[in-house]
Amino acid sequence: MITAEAAEQRAAAPEAAARRHRAARTAGTVGACMALAAAMLLLPIAVTYDAWGWLVWGRQVVEGALDTTGGPSWKPLPVVPATVVSLAGDLAPALWLVLARTLGFLAVVAVYRLAARWGGPLAGWTAAGLVLLTPDDESGYLRLVAEGHIEPATVAFALWAVDRHLEGHRAQALLLCAAVALSRPEAWPFLALYALWLLARRTAPRWLIGAALLLVPVLWFGGDWWGSGDWWHGADVAQVATGTDAARLERALDRAGEMVPWPAWAATTWGVVAAVRARARPQLVVGAVAVGWTAVVVAMCVALRYAALGRFFLVPAAIACVGAGLGVRAAVDAIGTRPRRAPWSAAPAVVLLALVPFLWPRVQILELFTDEAPVRARFERDLDDAVAAAGGRDRVAACGLVAVENTDLAITSRPALAWKLDLPLSAVWSSLADYRGVAFAQQGSALDAALAAAPDGDVALLGRSDEWAVYAVACPGG
Repeated sequence: MITAEAAEQRAAAPEAAARRHRAARTAGTVGACMALAAAMLLLPIAVTYDAWGWLVWGRQVVEGALDTTGGPSWKPLPVVPATVVSLAGDLAPALWLVLARTLGFLAVVAVYRLAARWGGPLAGWTAAGLVLLTPDDESGYLRLVAEGHIEPATVAFALWAVDRHLEGHRAQALLLCAAVALSRPEAWPFLALYALWLLARRTAPRWLIGAALLLVPVLWFGGDWWGSGDWWHGADVAQVATGTDAARLERALDRAGEMVPWPAWAATTWGVVAAVRARARPQLVVGAVAVGWTAVVVAMCVALRYAALGRFFLVPAAIACVGAGLGVRAAVDAIGTRPRRAPWSAAPAVVLLALVPFLWPRVQILELFTDEAPVRARFERDLDDAVAAAGGRDRVAACGLVAVENTDLAITSRPALAWKLDLPLSAVWSSLADYRGVAFAQQGSALDAALAAAPDGDVALLGRSDEWAVYAVACPGG
């Protein structure tokens, strides 16, 4: 005779097995993304400008002497893991890249998972493929992942928050939304709305909702105040957009329009039509978030003079790709369900198929990154040899100010040099101007020639590496 307890255990066994299977599959996915991220360390790709700044700040947090002046605008989310990996010393940049790239690949998985949840594997693979061609006309997604930007991680947190919500894990979704809000200020209104919804539905602990809402402003404004003495320093640094309000609006709308390839917009439109017809509320709500996020970015560009960079549109771009995947699936379904009674129902699929070749420019432009990446990496990595040739860190830092020549292909060199010399970002400039100090000039550049031709009493060559010439300018004993 089977007891009630035994029957209950037998009934629960399949559910427990399913949970173990999901956990194993999730662990395998994360492991595969991490392995791919680690393998990419073999490629010559420079760390992004912002990531070098976060690493410098992370090290300063450990030292208790944060200085957020002279670098990118402050954002809390990347500084937290940067603080942890900074403990690894010289390995910190590589660890950061592995972490950021892993999250970037998990973002693609999240795009696939969400589209496949609503539209099956065809929608999932379509969405995942399209997201690689976002968020601008240079198909910058892979570059953002490779260089260690935070925006792909933001997409991962945002879409996994949607996944957790749909699975009924509202507390997990709230924490992921808070992580998004610690990365992008555009997410603040959506975190607040979600928190209010959770309060009304009583589906998450009140203390957790309050903690999430409090954590965001404390780390944004408190961290910036600690590092600069100014609550609004990061906001001021971010105000770089130029031109009139109308010009900034036009530029922001252009960026919004190009965040996905225009054939994807056609598929997204069909996906929205299909969602409206099916009254698919979750899909429509997520689409509304994408529209709202885009509107906030555009408004911030116009009103606050924030840059309308393509990466700021990456979350709505990923959602648009999900919509495109659903549109492709809806078009295919239309052919299969009503081909005889309504021959015109095949039109959407025919149109979408005809638009596929127009994706090629976005694929082809990826060659630009593969051409530029090794050059940038060479400038960045050669800084170690340049510092050694100049006599080491102490000799370079002895003159006070340090400057490194800044060009598009060496744009990450300034924060990278600050990290390598263990200096705050504010102590490493792009030029010496009229001050004394040590200048890193690119080999063969106009600056290199000018410093080499200067009188011996004013300028002294400290050393040369493959890419850099290091000079002491008006520095006694240089």
